[in-house]
Amino acid sequence: MHKVRMATDQIDLDLVISVLAKATSTGGLSQRGLSKAATNDTDRSAVYDIIQRRNRNPSVGLLAALAREMGQDMSIFGLSRNMTVSEARLREALGLSLPHMPKRASVAEQAEFLAEAVAALLELPKTDEEASHIRPAGHDRREAGGAPVSPKG
Repeated sequence: MHKVRMATDQIDLDLVISVLAKATSTGGLSQRGLSKAATNDTDRSAVYDIIQRRNRNPSVGLLAALAREMGQDMSIFGLSRNMTVSEARLREALGLSLPHMPKRASVAEQAEFLAEAVAALLELPKTDEEASHIRPAGHDRREAGGAPVSPKG
């Protein structure tokens, strides 16, 4: 999957680690339980990997999901509201998505595919409520890498 990542200097990794360590040692949450809840059972070691610095560059999507599962917003990790995606990143995501778009689908189905594909590539939140909590303070750009994946399989 094509992942959009925040540059490591955009977040305070020590703060993220501290918050996660505290939440999983005193908050009644286990690292595995929090990881599974935040990733829909796809990554049971996400929190451990961050705390142990195996993942030094957690995605915005993962941080948003972890914050949400802890009953918080992104400010708990020192990130402010509003997230912007540059035109260059949007162009790149569209370029990676368009070749996989179903050719014989209705316009509505193509629009849905494209919205889901681009949102997945850019790791955008699925709801407006989630989106209102995301933006690295003082930063407008995120870095990309990886290969595209169709959001519907």
